[in-house]
Formats: sequence, C-alpha cells, structure tokens
Amino acid sequence: MSDQQLYKEIIFDGYKNPLNKGELSNYDVIERGFNPLCGDDVMIYMKFENSKILDISHTGVGCAISQVAVSIITDEIKGKQIDCI
Repeated sequence: MSDQQLYKEIIFDGYKNPLNKGELSNYDVIERGFNPLCGDDVMIYMKFENSKILDISHTGVGCAISQVAVSIITDEIKGKQIDCI
C-alpha cells in the first residue's frame, strides 16, 4: 500500500468516525472558524475547570481534511492545562 493510499484511508476513517463531534450542552467558551473561500465552517465548544480543558467538542461542515483536523485537535488538547497549549 502506498503512503498516499494510507493517508486517504486515515482521512476517510477520521471523517466517518469523528472524535468529540457534537455540541456540549454546558460550555464556557464557543469559537467559530469560517473560511469564506471554501465554505468550511466549524464551531468549537470548551468547558474549563481550574485552567484545564475539562471537555471539548465541535460541530460544523467542511471538507474531509478540515473535519478530521478539528477532530484530531480537539482530541489532542482535551484534558490539558490551558497554559500548555
């Protein structure tokens, strides 16, 4: 399997099975990222406790790469101290 095919499979799997997808019902901060050139539109919801990201999620629409990227980013920073990111 080529590297290119492997990357396509990883992106496709991440797009079909996103991490932290959905709106938090009780969040402290909401941020929107919108790219008018391509139409990617992402909302990120964060809940904090003692300077720590207690929970984080996302909603939105966009290409597979933008959706997989926000999924990976939210999973990477969940549980981290805000001064470490």
